[in-house]
Amino acid sequence: MKFSLIIFAFLATLAVVNCHEVAPRDLNDDFEDLLRVIDVPAVKRTLLKYYSSDKETKQFVRYLKGETFGAVWNQVFTNDQVLNFLRYVRDGGVDVEGVINQVANFLKHPKVNLDDIAIRSNAKGLKELVKEVIGHVHLEELLTLFAEKLETSPELKEFYDTVSGFDYQAIQDFVAKSAEIQDLYETIKSYDVDIDGFILAVEEFFGWH
Repeated sequence: MKFSLIIFAFLATLAVVNCHEVAPRDLNDDFEDLLRVIDVPAVKRTLLKYYSSDKETKQFVRYLKGETFGAVWNQVFTNDQVLNFLRYVRDGGVDVEGVINQVANFLKHPKVNLDDIAIRSNAKGLKELVKEVIGHVHLEELLTLFAEKLETSPELKEFYDTVSGFDYQAIQDFVAKSAEIQDLYETIKSYDVDIDGFILAVEEFFGWH
């Protein structure tokens, strides 16, 4: 992040020196604009609150650190379609590999190489954690900004079209054949989290049918 800011500052300086040159944008710039709509510090505080004090959240994190989800992790990040998409996002200027590997460090799962293959609180369970985090996302404002950027950013439009163009039947077949992913799905449902509603919202957003 600091490095990208340095590069941006350098390009901005060149733009001031030569008014005929415009600092180029990439997909990462669009994502950073979208992230500004989200109250990231509040999301982090909420995650820490639940992780440090809520029984269900701790139990779910133990599941994520376990062998069953570890098998899901390995299946997903050795899938050619997944890796190709992540390389595309990385090539758009987003440090997706770094983000994934931060999660890998926390969950103690293998890192991804795209070129190779305590706060006291009244936390009330995984469902409430999801609800609180979504409350910090400012979803309507985020979707409005996203829609505006689809009209103004060729990079984000290309990203959206790429995801919309996924072979969704192939994704469904992959998920249906994975006992580990099915176990993850059932585990999330067991916490009364509306995973079906989330899946439906993603399908509608990207036009997958």
